[in-house]
Formats: sequence, structure tokens, C-alpha cells
Amino acid sequence: MNSRSHWAAALTLIAAVLVCPLTQASAIPIQSMPVPDLGAQLYSLGGEISVKVLESDLDWVSELWLVTESGNRFIATSDQVGKIFDLGHQAVGGELLFAIRVRETGHMFYMGPGERNPDAVIHATANVSSSNTAALVGFEGEYGGGDGDYDDSLFKVRGPVSTSGSQSAVPEPSTFILLGVGLLSFAGYGRRHRRR
Repeated sequence: MNSRSHWAAALTLIAAVLVCPLTQASAIPIQSMPVPDLGAQLYSLGGEISVKVLESDLDWVSELWLVTESGNRFIATSDQVGKIFDLGHQAVGGELLFAIRVRETGHMFYMGPGERNPDAVIHATANVSSSNTAALVGFEGEYGGGDGDYDDSLFKVRGPVSTSGSQSAVPEPSTFILLGVGLLSFAGYGRRHRRR
């Protein structure tokens, strides 16, 4: 092989390394997520977050809220199936504390440990994708835990999220570009060093 063939092979390898992880990370379906985490707390890994309302099992209408230090922010109702709501940029490590308020009973149930709820029972489950780019969140909307299927209010969170505040997000394209430039520089340095 001549030097052009070596460079062509190296560039092809680098292109494969850059392109494959990006296409796989963006195309992971929600069905390939791991087992739901009962009582999970959801954290932002920094970035744009949106919520899509999914079809739920509860006959009552529930309101979805985002609880923040500055107050509760209404997002949607469970009968707005298919609609997507933009929550904007969320800071790294900030808890995304979602809650539902069941209109017919007036009860408010929160994600996380049961101590947050009026009946001291866990009312939410989170299922985060392996790429940390989406989460399926399900609530149990009946006082005392209901039937425990956590499909009384369902929604999908899109954006960089985790059930622990310390996991890192999927690397951005610039990370892969820097890796490629570094590998090329290293290869060029080694080649120049061998000639001497």
C-alpha cells in the first residue's frame, strides 16, 4: 500500500467512528429502553427538554406539572395526547420534578420517593433510554397506589436526561471531530518521526 492508500484507509476509519455512534444514538426507539425505575428521580444532563403526552389508562383527566424552586409550571393535561410541549433549556444536574394533579380527586402525586406524596406511596416510574436522550414516565393516579401499573398518566421526555444526576450525556459531534483530529495528528507525527 502506498501512502495515499494509508491516508484513505485512515480517513475512512475515522469517518466510520464519527458517523456510526451518532446515527445509532439518535435512532434508539423508546421500546429498547431498560426496565422502568420505580420511584426514580429524573435529572437534566443540560440541554433542551420537551414533553410529549402519551395515551393513558385513567378515565379521569390529570394535569402534568413541572415543580421548580420558583413555583409549579403547568405543562399539559392527559387528554392532549400526541401534543409536544417545549420546556426550554434545563441546567445540568437539575431535577426534573414532574407531578400530576388528578382533577376529579384533587390529589397531587410527585415523581421520586413516596414521602413526597400525600399517601406516602411511590406514584411514578421512569424508563430512561440507554443513550440518555429520552425517558418514558408513567404515573399511578389513584390514592394508595391504585392498581400499580403506572399507566394512568404517561408522557415521554425528550432531551438529555438521567435517573442519576452524575451520568454524562451522549457525546456531541464536536467531541468526535476533536478525537478524529487528534488521531490524525498522532498518525502524522508518528509518520514524520519514522522518516528521520
